[in-house]
Amino acid sequence: MATVLIIIGAVLAGLLAVFAVIALVLRHLARGRMDQARAALHGQGILRITPMANFFGRRSASMAQIRGNGVLALTPNELAFFMLAPAREHHLPLASVEAVENPRWFRGKSVGRPLLVVRFTDEEGRPDAYGYYVRDPAGWTDRVTAAAAAARSGKPLDGYGPSA
Repeated sequence: MATVLIIIGAVLAGLLAVFAVIALVLRHLARGRMDQARAALHGQGILRITPMANFFGRRSASMAQIRGNGVLALTPNELAFFMLAPAREHHLPLASVEAVENPRWFRGKSVGRPLLVVRFTDEEGRPDAYGYYVRDPAGWTDRVTAAAAAARSGKPLDGYGPSA
């Protein structure tokens, strides 16, 4: 019996060590990707940014598309996502945004909490959407909605200074 407990304890300690290493690697990747995002968006005036958004995909893409963590950033002109691994990014012009919603499901996937879903018109004029999980979907919805309205109208964004 004591041997079994020692083995279980060793396995649990090993798993804990593996998870700690993974957390450190992810933190390092996120910090580096955050620096890359800030550099790529330099001079645009970042309104909001988070290092740990989870990309749920693009509505028009296949179900086999890669979903993953990354940096989500909002500027007065675009919503940009910088995926951690693989290192991919997409930039959505805010003038093309039609609506921002907070459903619990997107493309058959959920985390049991409200998501940030940004509906837009693509380059060919077709409706499409991106989905993300972020810690404050209501706050992101307010910020993206206001920035998109300002981008469509050509007027400056009132009352929304930069925030992290």
